[in-house]
Amino acid sequence: DSLRGVLSGADLVVNAAGPFQDSEYLAAEACIDQRCHYIDIGDGRNYVSGIRALHERAAAQGVFVCAGASTPPAVSSAAVTALQPCFQRIKTIKVALTAGNKNQAGVSTIASILSYAGRSVRVWQDRHWQTVPGW
Repeated sequence: DSLRGVLSGADLVVNAAGPFQDSEYLAAEACIDQRCHYIDIGDGRNYVSGIRALHERAAAQGVFVCAGASTPPAVSSAAVTALQPCFQRIKTIKVALTAGNKNQAGVSTIASILSYAGRSVRVWQDRHWQTVPGW
């Protein structure tokens, strides 16, 4: 209820609160109810793909709801799209991301990284989807 009160009159919410793995979509659902656009920087695979379940509800309210607006996949994909016309052919793209950069990694960052350790992760490799162990 307190979140809904804060959202009253808002046009857009950008959620950067984290941690995102295994989170629910309560903030996104509240935004839909308040007819407020919602962008989430969460980049956990399941979290990002799961937000699709809210698409029809958001569209019915006339709002945009998305997750994955973090470095991977959003920023790295935007960079590829912008640079693609500069090349005749792109054979390989490799993206590397370090936790915390010059800042000390916090609890949420470490928890996010460890959540993938040893778990199967689906990746596009050698022209088809493969399942590989994370980290």
